[in-house]
Amino acid sequence: MQLPATAVLTLSALLSAAAIVGFSWSITAARVILPCALVVAGLGAFGAPSLAAVSRGGLAVWAFLFACASCGSSLNGMRNLSFRPSRWVHRFVIYSGYGGTFATMAAAALGLQVRGVSGRIAVAVFIATYVLGSTCIFVAKTLTVRRAFTTMPEYRASLGANPDDPDSW
Repeated sequence: MQLPATAVLTLSALLSAAAIVGFSWSITAARVILPCALVVAGLGAFGAPSLAAVSRGGLAVWAFLFACASCGSSLNGMRNLSFRPSRWVHRFVIYSGYGGTFATMAAAALGLQVRGVSGRIAVAVFIATYVLGSTCIFVAKTLTVRRAFTTMPEYRASLGANPDDPDSW
């Protein structure tokens, strides 16, 4: 019963990463892929509470919380990509990246639940996953902003816009 939820959450993490990579080819690709990551993370979030009720384990509850955080981060990433001007591209990458990171942490929690690991090992895995995810997000954000600056004239123009102007938000 836990394998499908783990696979669904892993798929959500991969879709979040694909949205970030897809952005470098086409904004439309990212706008199509990111909602898929959100839906899949939602499916994982719906699967985790039933696992928590069956297993009565703390890690399944953490998986549910991480899956909810993944949904929230992916939703915010979609908002920044679809409804904000192009100068908000870096926030799309950040929120989409954390959507993938939290989905990975949820999948790890379910995998650790199956193995029956101790709380200390679980905390170490969560911290390592978060640090690795944050590092990857930093690199992806840096590369995306550099690419946007060189290939998107609207991005370069938005950097010179007046930040106090509500129309530039």
